[in-house]
Amino acid sequence: MATSMANDLLKVSRNRRKSLMGNGSRLAVNSLLISLIVCILLFACTSSVEAINRQAPPSLKTVQKPIVGRFSQFIKNEQAAIALGKALFWDMQLGSDGIQACATCHFHAGADSRIRNQINPGSVNLGFTPFDFGGPNYTLKLSDFPFPKERDEVVSSAGVFHTLFNDIIIGSDVENGTLLPDIFNVNGINTRRVEPRNSPTVINAIFNHRNFWDGRASEIFNGNDVFGDSNSQARVYRVLNSGNVRPVAININMLSTASQGVGPPLSSFEMSYEGRTFYKLGKKMLSLRPLAKQLVHKQDSSLSHMSRYPLPGLNTTYNKMIKAAIQPEWWNSPLIVQVSPNGDERIVPRPNRPLTTNEFTIMEANFPLIMGLAIRFYEATLISDDTPFDRFQEGDDSALTQLEQDGLDVFLNKGKCINCHGGPEFTNASVNNVMQRDRSNPVLNSHQRISRMIMGDGGIAVYDEGFYNIGVRQTLEDLGVGGTDPFGRPLSFSRRALLGDDVRFDVFPPVDPLNPERVAVDGAFKVPTVRNAELTGPYFHNGGKATLEEVIEHYDTGARGSMGFARENIVDLSPDIEPLGLTDYEEQALIAFIKALTDDRVRYQRAPFDHPQLFVPNGHHGNEYWVIDDGTGKAAEKFLEIPAVGKFGGPALKPFHEILSQQFTNTTTGATRIAGDNKSMTTQ
Repeated sequence: MATSMANDLLKVSRNRRKSLMGNGSRLAVNSLLISLIVCILLFACTSSVEAINRQAPPSLKTVQKPIVGRFSQFIKNEQAAIALGKALFWDMQLGSDGIQACATCHFHAGADSRIRNQINPGSVNLGFTPFDFGGPNYTLKLSDFPFPKERDEVVSSAGVFHTLFNDIIIGSDVENGTLLPDIFNVNGINTRRVEPRNSPTVINAIFNHRNFWDGRASEIFNGNDVFGDSNSQARVYRVLNSGNVRPVAININMLSTASQGVGPPLSSFEMSYEGRTFYKLGKKMLSLRPLAKQLVHKQDSSLSHMSRYPLPGLNTTYNKMIKAAIQPEWWNSPLIVQVSPNGDERIVPRPNRPLTTNEFTIMEANFPLIMGLAIRFYEATLISDDTPFDRFQEGDDSALTQLEQDGLDVFLNKGKCINCHGGPEFTNASVNNVMQRDRSNPVLNSHQRISRMIMGDGGIAVYDEGFYNIGVRQTLEDLGVGGTDPFGRPLSFSRRALLGDDVRFDVFPPVDPLNPERVAVDGAFKVPTVRNAELTGPYFHNGGKATLEEVIEHYDTGARGSMGFARENIVDLSPDIEPLGLTDYEEQALIAFIKALTDDRVRYQRAPFDHPQLFVPNGHHGNEYWVIDDGTGKAAEKFLEIPAVGKFGGPALKPFHEILSQQFTNTTTGATRIAGDNKSMTTQ
């Protein structure tokens, strides 16, 4: 009974005083509960393995993948869908330039470890003022970190050159476009654009309730874009039993990774020339050999049976892969979609001639639906749940050293890390945390999309579960989940609830749109998982910290001083952003524990984390003061080769700070190599 009571009270403590009722009596109740927690912990908790096991989250192996409603209506064969998703995720041809793959920003433990041409001037400066620090083609150094307050720059991922989309060229991976002027240039010669937020890992993203830093990748997949039911015009084409084709609206729950998967392919920062459509992308990809410029390992865990190794690509087509993975009602029709110059669409019989680039098969027209679903099923395999911590929680008391166990204690208690990085997923932004609530006990309730919390200034506010302002940047520099989508709708669930435009949100006591409450979502960002954090630097949504030591220092100081915005962000600040007073030993122990959340399958790229070969843009010939024009107004490029790895893995991935300290550059070819044979990008 005492143990049960302690666990219930811990639930209140760790979930950040969420169930505050907004009046004196309820605050008094919570004060008593918190006091009781302290007493119970002093009485019951020791440094023993048993006590740690009781407090800590269980192994991730205990958590099921989010259950997708109606997916059998769309997916014909799950393994075929995984193979299709993996091919699309790693295929460089997906980018307008034939270079940018989804994996280009997620090739290193699901993140991006490049250090060249990775600086964005920041959301305030973007498009107005040049870079204050670094800039295009700058090479990051360890001494550049941590970023001080006066810098608005962001370390992120290089994408495409700023280019206006004209059209695709059937059978070509490179699209027809017109180069546009851009602030990403060196002496007027364009460099690749860099995204305005750091690229988070896609490993374990399947457990996130929403994806992207600002949560815009909806848990509802509409088959078109990232915005779920905010886009009331989203339609896909369905083939009826009669043979007719009808545009229909779909809203599939628990598919945030599908929503996430269809965002970057049309982003003019990430993968696309400006103005490209998914219809055009579908037509282009269906005319190409899958992974035609990349080697696929003959022991690839999903694609080996289709590998042409030692030749690049797969011995199949995307058409065949889609037919194997997706139910026929989403592609099997002799009818086509004609799109007029003004965007009007007509369903007509397929003519007895080659289709123009404005005529699309149903498979091509439904490409965002198909791609989003396939990416989801591939990312659902990228689960990292075999770490020393998981083995410790499964009963292997020797899996964690004493230093790591002491670090776990700091994580759970003095460091307050568990308050945001809760559950087996080590993030409060998980489906498990947000969607499963104990309705029988509203006082101890902790699972809901929106909650109430005491903020940094002592006031009570409504906020989005799993999204917090931690003082990394000044609030107005980037609103995060406090922003709006292209349809003018708040990204924040809290603001939607107070507007009365969504009935899905549930908090105790209920939110009343007629009695507005304080909302604290501006400058709040989704909590990333701490799993594999050793390998996923740089850190925070601005990429402003290079090492785990710098991250711990940020929290230890409570985001005070020259490295944080605690005072400036106080009205939106998480209450746990306050000085912690960690000793040197406690900091060392905490870092040791975080490293114990690294899965060696991720570190050594073993299945399911194996992958095809990839060539990643890695800056340009020259430096931040001069570059070589390739003859088209663009800076000549260097590339980082990521060799193909099979299911048994390959070389160990390095932490970001080690990559900063060791630059392996072949000055003769301009190619930067990780390991393996350097083979040119080619199509055969």
